[in-house]
Amino acid sequence: MTSSHNIIQDYGVVIDFLVPHLEAAQKVRGAIYFAFIVPDGKVTQRLITTREEARATLCKFSKGRNSYFSPGIRDNKAKNPFLKSSVIALSAIVADQDFKDINETDAREKIEAIGRKPSALIMTGGGLQSSF
Repeated sequence: MTSSHNIIQDYGVVIDFLVPHLEAAQKVRGAIYFAFIVPDGKVTQRLITTREEARATLCKFSKGRNSYFSPGIRDNKAKNPFLKSSVIALSAIVADQDFKDINETDAREKIEAIGRKPSALIMTGGGLQSSF
């Protein structure tokens, strides 16, 4: 098992992953949401609209932090664009099946029942997350 201290961060891979989401956000004149969470629970939230902003934000805030990206495109002109109520479009659909609520076999069956193969299926240790 690799320690998180030994993981090499490749921002290029992250940004390539984000490009379709950025393009979807640009179509509706919105922004994608990033949160960076430090071990003490402090959260830094940012809205990103371009590839350059994504790279600068990752370089500035991600070191030593867990990062979170939302496929919910936000209205960056909203009074508080960080609220879920400011979501104006989706750039992906994510299904989160926690094993505390469902067993793995049933979770996999539910994902297959969607009728599309997920573009990503991640075993989180506590469940399955699939992205379409």
